[in-house]
Amino acid sequence: MQSVDGALIFIDDESILFKIQLPDYLVPGPMLYSANAGSIIIANSNLEVECYNYQSMKAFTNNDIDGQKEGQAAGEKKSALQPTWTANIGEQAREMRVHFNRYLQSADLVVLGEQSFFILNEHGGKLRYQKRL
Repeated sequence: MQSVDGALIFIDDESILFKIQLPDYLVPGPMLYSANAGSIIIANSNLEVECYNYQSMKAFTNNDIDGQKEGQAAGEKKSALQPTWTANIGEQAREMRVHFNRYLQSADLVVLGEQSFFILNEHGGKLRYQKRL
């Protein structure tokens, strides 16, 4: 579950697994889980796509959302989770999907933006293809 302020709450069978506050979060955007990489991929309001490792998120959090918000507001770098990779797409993402590329035998991240279509490498976020719509 994703809240408006960037707090993520992971729920399994009606019980809360853990909670975490994402840094520098303004407006909620598309979010998906990639089973191939074991990552949560999120489009943020900075016109970027960010990838967070699920296990790193789980190990990082102390389930204190308010404490994490206060630490981020105070500018503490240790209280902010760092993404595995970040890709600047230059426009707001509207939809994201993971697609298996049968030619390269690897998974790609397909991002539909406001005016463009992007294909990113799932494991590093490098731009593989871009098409203006």
